[in-house]
This record gives sequence, structure tokens and C-alpha cells, in this order.
Amino acid sequence: MSLSELRVFGRSGTPISPLTLGTMNFGEGTGTQGAPTGAEEGIRIIHAALDAGITAIDTADVYSQGESEQVVGRALRGRRDDVFLATKFHGQMSPNPAHSGNSRRWITQAVEAACAGCRRTGSTCTRRTGPTTTPTSWKPSPPLMT
Repeated sequence: MSLSELRVFGRSGTPISPLTLGTMNFGEGTGTQGAPTGAEEGIRIIHAALDAGITAIDTADVYSQGESEQVVGRALRGRRDDVFLATKFHGQMSPNPAHSGNSRRWITQAVEAACAGCRRTGSTCTRRTGPTTTPTSWKPSPPLMT
């Protein structure tokens, strides 16, 4: 397998490497899921993966309670446009049962938190809209209830 042979991701039209770097163990380990790979080592791993031709990175808000997303954001500073970044949002983030799941409210909050982590680290956040593959900047949704 050659990392230079990109594959189209689903119906998105986005070409990505055949391997994806998972970042579940990145962070300092303050969350409920231990993170044996510290932030600086995680950044070195991400840079090595990008240099080797990997163009897809996977993370989630529950990985070390958001630390993984922050490590990824720091590592991608100046290189964000070169990466297909996937994050997940379903997992339980606190004892509050409203802080998990697939509701529109929680999806919106999770995406906003992930994008805020990118902005804090000088990276950018994009999303795909509709059937096109045109990236657009994330804009928070209006409140569901007033």
C-alpha cells in the first residue's frame, strides 16, 4: 500500500490517504480515558504521520475529555488545509445526561467546542454542507428555543 495513492472518502469527493491516524491516546490524561501519549509526543507523531503522507486524522471530544482535539489543533497549526479531520460527538462528556448523544443541540455544541479548540490553537475549522464538497466556515446555529 502506498500512502501517495489517495482514495475518495465515501460520497464526499474528498481524496484521503488509505490510512488514518487515530488520536485517542493523545493528551495529558485528565479525562476518564487515560492518555498515555503526552501532548508534545502526540504533536511529534502527528507531524511524522503528515510527513509520511497520511492525510486523515481521527479524534473525538471524549478522548481525554477534549485534550486530544486540542493536541490535534496545535499540531495542525499552519497545516490544517492539508488534512481531512474527523471528530466524533456522541460520547458522554460529563455526568449530565444532556452532554452526550445525537440530538441537534448536542451535535451543535460539540462541533462548536471542537472548532473553538481549533481557534484557540491557531488552526481553522471547516465543515461540509449539502451534497457539495465546498468547505465553509462553521457558523453557530441560532438557539433552538428562545
